[in-house]
Amino acid sequence: MRGAGRLAVGWLLSGALGLGAVAGAAEKVGVTRLSSNGNYGVRFTELDGGGCKLDAHRDTQVAWTLSGCVGTVDDVYLIADSGNRLWVLFTLPEEKAAPKGPPPADSGRRTRRAMTDRAPFSRVTVAKLMDRTGKVLQQKTLQDLIGPRGRDKVRQLGRHFKWLGGVSGVAGNSPRVNEHNQVELETIDLRKLQLDF
Repeated sequence: MRGAGRLAVGWLLSGALGLGAVAGAAEKVGVTRLSSNGNYGVRFTELDGGGCKLDAHRDTQVAWTLSGCVGTVDDVYLIADSGNRLWVLFTLPEEKAAPKGPPPADSGRRTRRAMTDRAPFSRVTVAKLMDRTGKVLQQKTLQDLIGPRGRDKVRQLGRHFKWLGGVSGVAGNSPRVNEHNQVELETIDLRKLQLDF
């Protein structure tokens, strides 16, 4: 029993430090991130055969599991102090096709702002607040979090883009849960934001 407890603590710490464990050849395990009070941890796993799961831990025990692919191992998962809600921050979201419908009437004069607002990635969901059952409680799009001037700094990588500071090679502080039980993040244009659970 003593060895099993040490293994569970080691498993949780290895995820928290970003070391992750690989149980199978194709299984990918994400980073374990803790709530601000340290009572809960959350970790995303891509399973062999294409499935996914999200585990919330209290101490060394699994508190609840959400089956299904709510993101990827590269995304950031942050859990509330209560352990009942989490934010998923998509680090490399995929841009949508161009907006449907006729383009706006062309006055012969195109402004930078009009072109930025029509950008396909401005309406892509970059963050979701979910409960422990997987129900989406709130969504944030790129235009909700980054102003028109900041969209020029968004880095496109084919059909994906970088928008979040502190991850994926973008300068800034990594997202975290602060002492007020809010998600603190920096965008690529160095705006500091808080998201409530």
